Amino acid sequence: MSKDLFKWIPNYEGFYIINNQGVIKSVDRFKNGIGENRSVIKGKVLAQSKTSSGYLGVSLSKHGLRKTYTTHQLLAIVFLNHIPSNHKIVIDHKNNIKTDNRVDNLQLITNRENVSKTPRGSSKFTGVHFQKQSKRWIASITKNNIQKYLGSFKTQLQAREAYNKELLT
Repeated sequence: MSKDLFKWIPNYEGFYIINNQGVIKSVDRFKNGIGENRSVIKGKVLAQSKTSSGYLGVSLSKHGLRKTYTTHQLLAIVFLNHIPSNHKIVIDHKNNIKTDNRVDNLQLITNRENVSKTPRGSSKFTGVHFQKQSKRWIASITKNNIQKYLGSFKTQLQAREAYNKELLT
């Protein structure tokens, strides 16, 4: 895919385009003035700033309304046909670098897969972490946005078994 391949950002056609490297541009357009006075608003590459969560983001404006998006979100919508779904399917940076917004570095995965990629506590298993105070392995699971405590265990494998058993119910 060429770096120069720009596509329209949905709902902002005629205003903004994005390429597969994450470059976002406003496009040249006319601004209506009084009478015959029409002026040209020159398009430009938009500056992106880091959000509080470490992702790059940009504000888009249309008809006086401004909305902020993360760059990876716009890329996934335009190039990966992503439909935002309340975190059921999320956009993952394959190399875990939040500012590397090349389309080739992005993938759509389930929220559960994304959470399991993130190191939690000291366990390699999803839903399991070590609690220093009790010196035991804790298992918990989230289903339908409800977190359920599954117990504390002497071994990491016992905690994983409890998680897997609950996952199948």
